[in-house]
Amino acid sequence: NADSGKGAQFALLHQVFYFIARCLHLLNYFECEVWMVTERRLYQRVPVQVSAIVTTEDGVRINVVAVDVSSDGLGVECNTKQRNIITPGGSFVRDGKPVAVFVDLNLPGTDESAAKIAARCHVVFSRRLSSDQCKIGLRYVDIENDGHERLVHFIDKMIRDMHQIN
Repeated sequence: NADSGKGAQFALLHQVFYFIARCLHLLNYFECEVWMVTERRLYQRVPVQVSAIVTTEDGVRINVVAVDVSSDGLGVECNTKQRNIITPGGSFVRDGKPVAVFVDLNLPGTDESAAKIAARCHVVFSRRLSSDQCKIGLRYVDIENDGHERLVHFIDKMIRDMHQIN
């Protein structure tokens, strides 16, 4: 019967396409995992305890503590009230776009002119650490002047210092 033959061909074709789609999905998953591991290695974070100022899109300036920095971004800690001003309700997406902030950071152990880093950032995560303490992850979008070079120099020095201690 010709109809049953076409039905069997269609079923086989459907299985082949499903198999290909699953393979592409898995390939994409593994590609993303490799990218994430690679990104983590490229952008090693170093622990710090540095005061910073986050300025929201609305111009509100908030004093926070930078707890880690990398050449790609930084983590800041603040209280829940401050977090709700920076990321209303902990949401780091507004109108389908990442929440943007401006960060002023003074790195320790450098001369006065080299210490200041000013950057426009996107919020990449916001999580509660305790009932009144939160951490916000920021990724640099644009760093003013030669701030990125100074930041990389600071991170390299911190990593060298950590290895000398160990």
